[in-house]
Amino acid sequence: MEELTTTEPRADFEPRTFADFGRIWLESRVDLKPTTRASYRSMLNTVNLEFGEQAPNQVSYLQVVSWVAKLAQQGVSPTGVRQAYQIVGQVLALANRLGAIESNVAAGVPLPTVCRTGRHRYLTVLQLESLALEIGWWRLTREPSGVILPGGLGQNVVFLRKKGRGGYLTRRKSRAGAIDAGLASLARARGGQTPAPGGNQLEILVRLLGYTGLRIGEALALTPAAVDLERRVIRIERAVSEVSGRQVFGTPKNGRTRVVPIPDFLRRDDLRVLTRAACGGDDFLFATKHGTPLRASNLRLHFDMAALAVGQAGLHIHDLRHTAATLAVSAGANVKAVQRMLGHSSASLTLDVYADLFEPDLGDVAGALSRMRQTTLRRAAA
Repeated sequence: MEELTTTEPRADFEPRTFADFGRIWLESRVDLKPTTRASYRSMLNTVNLEFGEQAPNQVSYLQVVSWVAKLAQQGVSPTGVRQAYQIVGQVLALANRLGAIESNVAAGVPLPTVCRTGRHRYLTVLQLESLALEIGWWRLTREPSGVILPGGLGQNVVFLRKKGRGGYLTRRKSRAGAIDAGLASLARARGGQTPAPGGNQLEILVRLLGYTGLRIGEALALTPAAVDLERRVIRIERAVSEVSGRQVFGTPKNGRTRVVPIPDFLRRDDLRVLTRAACGGDDFLFATKHGTPLRASNLRLHFDMAALAVGQAGLHIHDLRHTAATLAVSAGANVKAVQRMLGHSSASLTLDVYADLFEPDLGDVAGALSRMRQTTLRRAAA
């Protein structure tokens, strides 16, 4: 596990090619999260295949236009094309500021339109609870004989291959993600006094994500010190991400810390079990047997199998964040409360992302206007 680090640009480096300026641009971006930096580095390598050996003053507007069109023809998504183009534009903007070119020839290039459906995938309370109960119970096997498949899915269900793994869904005899090891340590320390047995980290994690809207990296970075059971809040002050196989800690997205309310049932049952099982305030709530945070990359396989088991194939972990938003709105939360819970920078962003959740409010507005008109006209006629 590592803390967020940055690399300072070398003052004695004399840039000549587009790749040189790209290197300076990336090193100067001290505002980037580790995962974003890794993504930019990968995209910059792709961009360099087209422009890397050229001097910035050799790049032409027509070349950028042709390159954008070629990416689209190759099947790169509109979002991917735009992201790659933005890197070209920012590198050339840097070259312009450093005096290498007189103007940025990437400005004004036509870009493909990103179509937004405006809809997210949400779970109901019962679907969320079913998912939580099933996670950790399933594994994959290559042999179809003796396979125990979820009811109603038939005998020909084959799990979608993921990272080279695939097969038939089979129920485990014992569930992965149990916190028995932590409870056993606590029992020895307290003379046998343990929380309720049978606790499961993965089940609690699914409930936490689905009812509070935490991002997965924020949840996996939690320690007991961040959970205030008396005030019923969780302080979100950092997140963990994976970069090239390493776990790296940084601030939450947008660098914003926040306080998230804990529903009573999570505080009373699930989180109390986890915080009591942890040996210290700096221990991770969702930890491996070695004490390190669970890895999101390993969790995804368990999550995908549980989602298939409850008839939600293709569900993503981030959909639990969407689920938390819709459950909060259904429970009566207004847009400002949802914004604060999710850590969005503004209520307008929340409305942009979850506009469909507030569509029923339009019907309420229309009804209220009709009633107001009727009342006003009746009084005027009296």
